[in-house]
Amino acid sequence: MVAIDRFRTTTPHLTIITSELVHDYSTNSSSTKHSLLCHFTRLENLESILNYGLLPTDWLNRNRIVSIRNDQARFDRTTGICATVSFPNYKLFWPFRSDNPGTEWVVLRIKAEVLWQKNCAFCVRNAAHNDVSGVPLPLRQTTEAFQAMFNDFPGVPRAGLNIPDRYTTNPQAEVLILEPVEPDDIDAIIFDDAALRRKYAAMNLQQQVLHNHAYFSARKDFDKWK
Repeated sequence: MVAIDRFRTTTPHLTIITSELVHDYSTNSSSTKHSLLCHFTRLENLESILNYGLLPTDWLNRNRIVSIRNDQARFDRTTGICATVSFPNYKLFWPFRSDNPGTEWVVLRIKAEVLWQKNCAFCVRNAAHNDVSGVPLPLRQTTEAFQAMFNDFPGVPRAGLNIPDRYTTNPQAEVLILEPVEPDDIDAIIFDDAALRRKYAAMNLQQQVLHNHAYFSARKDFDKWK
């Protein structure tokens, strides 16, 4: 087994994000817990993630760690870990699940601290879209880039969506995490199957183990994004 410490990094952080800024986009709580990040993955990857954490694809390749990947092409032009704020990207999650019947999936909730402790890039829509992937990475690692995820989207005023403050305007707005996320940065493992939840809860993992169907559904403003 590869030691987890091997994947810890002291790379200087380019992202100019603070806990106070993240709190501004959470609910009226004194905690940033409402701005947790979400990452969905196949259940087959969970054991490796619990051992090594979530790793960018170049780290996986370099260390010969086997994983089942949803996106082989990576039109976003990075090797980063794809995450969303507060709610999974159901616009991708649903077709991946539909195309792979019989495959079990989990949603990982990642601590909000990753937003300012790791190098991240912020994308107002799917990171693979030409409007995003063509923007130089440093321009997506700024306070303004983070804030833009919560602004009006062209043709879709945020006020008409009736969504929580902690949700990004576009349901496919992404955070690209450009360095490893350690297992202790993962706050919870969420299942859509109650029996699987009980199985993993019995393992006494350091993460919360939850059953919550809402994370496997669409946002309530889905009709605005057809």
